[in-house]
Amino acid sequence: MAVIDRQQFRDVMSGVCTPVTIVTSAADGVPFGTTVSSFASLSLDPPLISLALARGSSLLAQIQTARRFAVNILGQAARTARW
Repeated sequence: MAVIDRQQFRDVMSGVCTPVTIVTSAADGVPFGTTVSSFASLSLDPPLISLALARGSSLLAQIQTARRFAVNILGQAARTARW
């Protein structure tokens, strides 16, 4: 398990008000990701986050297989970009 600097975790999570996040994982070499808006800081010590996925989601199945995932927090520029 990766060690996360406590102050860095606090600094990042303090800037997350209404996050738009992309949660990704890869099982058997197949990458997968989805937008997740239900994301929050749960604890500082130890550094924990909370996110919600539907029981039947493909991403949840990927995470359960791979046993790891990444959370990408979009910055303001990405949230307001016109595609």
